[in-house]
Amino acid sequence: MCVCVCLEMLEQSPTLLEAEDIEDLFSLAQYYQSKTPVSLRKENQNLFGSSLVALKEEDMDLSQALCLPVSVPEILQANQLQSEGVRFFVVDCRPAEQYNAGHLSTAFHLDSDLMLHNPSEFALSVKSLLETQKQSRESGSVASGEHLCFMGSGREEEDMYMNMVLAHFLQKNKEYVSIAKGGFMALQQHLADINVEGPDNVYVHWIVSTSGSHSSLSSADGELNSTGVKSLVNKMTFALKSKSVNVKEKVISFIENTSTPVDSRLSFTLHWPEKGIPDRHVSSSDRVGKPYRGVKPVFSIGDEEEYDTDEIDSSSMSDDDRKEIVNIQTWINKPDVKHHFPCNEVKETGHMFPSHLLITATHMYCLREIASRKGFAYIQSRQALSSVVKITSKKKHPELITFKFGNNNSAGVEILAVERYLHKHSHRCPHL
Repeated sequence: MCVCVCLEMLEQSPTLLEAEDIEDLFSLAQYYQSKTPVSLRKENQNLFGSSLVALKEEDMDLSQALCLPVSVPEILQANQLQSEGVRFFVVDCRPAEQYNAGHLSTAFHLDSDLMLHNPSEFALSVKSLLETQKQSRESGSVASGEHLCFMGSGREEEDMYMNMVLAHFLQKNKEYVSIAKGGFMALQQHLADINVEGPDNVYVHWIVSTSGSHSSLSSADGELNSTGVKSLVNKMTFALKSKSVNVKEKVISFIENTSTPVDSRLSFTLHWPEKGIPDRHVSSSDRVGKPYRGVKPVFSIGDEEEYDTDEIDSSSMSDDDRKEIVNIQTWINKPDVKHHFPCNEVKETGHMFPSHLLITATHMYCLREIASRKGFAYIQSRQALSSVVKITSKKKHPELITFKFGNNNSAGVEILAVERYLHKHSHRCPHL
């Protein structure tokens, strides 16, 4: 059901009420409130009244969200409750090696890669998941919850598969589907922020590691090796804190130098659980890559895709560019525009935004439609065609196209930006 239909239904509903229905209306409202995650109301309080915190445009546009985003602190706190409030059955969709390295002790593992690479095994895993959820609720387990809350890694490439799993459950009309905002990386950050250390902390027993690779639901009711857990959490905390100085310096530098190229913007990647790769700033001298034209084709269709853990967000513009508003039809009719593709821009959070790709002889532009101003759009991205490193799509999902931008240097190909679009006519991309 679209947002417009829901709004119209809500507007018309009171017209049929009579005085004796008021009490039932409030009871119904209280029921729905009891089924709604607290963090959703808190982070979107501007919808219900004044808010001191200005929210980003993407966070405010709930109409584009796949499902309800839930904060990590609420997930941890909810599973300590006995009966009242919303409870979450956490489904960890990260790759097996990451899950084995560390996960919530109450999380059920569902490898999202199975949906594409082994559908029959995925179906069995889903059946096992739902059965385990049912049994945990009946037994009153600490891991039980009516809400299915999916947790990814927090890394864009891996969470794209999780979003497909989410869509699968929504298509099956599964009630109470939510997503852990920020994924496991947000959990790591939260534990570092609250200084998790020692057995006295209420959360220290919630993170465990395992050498097994099968889907499992680990009970938090049993005794755990507190020394091993503490060591694991300390590694997480140290990794985050060691990055905090560099992160702070980058943020200050970015604020003071708004003209700084996107290459040197904040890139926060937590390498789990050992030491990370040292950060570096990209200088203008690095842009010595080969031109896009004249080299081997960069478009490919396959079941496997190369991942780069250091890939940054796809926005390659200054804040001033992001705010630039243009008339869509005027830009489409420009004489230097060779191709125009209506599409949906896909963000790492799973949000999709109606957009337009415009191709000139030298650049690719992404115009994101403005919902409140029909016919107008933001210039969301402008990329030089010479910086295209690779264009990929999946055989089973050819409509999802990934563009990777970067340059070649002595160390090899360096990915600087990644953009993804849903496009019905993906077969036309090789002709860009």
